Amino acid sequence: MCGRGGKRPKRRPSSNGLGLPSIRTVAAAILTVVEQQIVEIAKALSLDAKIPVMDEASGAMTQEEVTHLFEIVRDLKAEGLGIIDVSHRLEEIFTIADRVIVLRDGEEVDTQPVQGLSQQFLVERIVGRAMNSEFPAREVQRGPERLCVEGLRSASSVQGVSFRVHAGEVLGFAGLVGAGRTETMRLVFGADVRDAGDILVEG
Repeated sequence: MCGRGGKRPKRRPSSNGLGLPSIRTVAAAILTVVEQQIVEIAKALSLDAKIPVMDEASGAMTQEEVTHLFEIVRDLKAEGLGIIDVSHRLEEIFTIADRVIVLRDGEEVDTQPVQGLSQQFLVERIVGRAMNSEFPAREVQRGPERLCVEGLRSASSVQGVSFRVHAGEVLGFAGLVGAGRTETMRLVFGADVRDAGDILVEG
């Protein structure tokens, strides 16, 4: 049975109190990702939220921005708030969490204090099997070239992207929000019109 905690004085922090300059007259759309996250935290606290929930809050942040966010989280924790952080980044869990709940297929499979846990143990609980190697080496036999993209360009969003995809391989695209991944794929599949570049399928 869940216990009942004591009442906490109502909080109405300003953006300055969270380490952000006054932004009353600034449109949220022009703020950085971390500034937008801080605004959301301030909104939650202004409503007297006792347990803020962060859902993949650091997913689109640089390492410097993540460090800033974690400093704020630690300050809020020191003031007595309980915080839930939903994340797939294990290094984040080990950095700021005190306790971890592992979910798989919609069910709770384990709850443990973070102190003393190893990353391998946590990965094994997540995937449900022993992990001899987190990233096992694999032999991949590449077949003939299926897609060739050369010098793909569209205004300011995509600048000279080139790549080739062969049969039997998986080619991954990585980058932060705004890096051009989605824009590149939209050009490749014809959803948007390219300004320059060649796209060849099956040679």
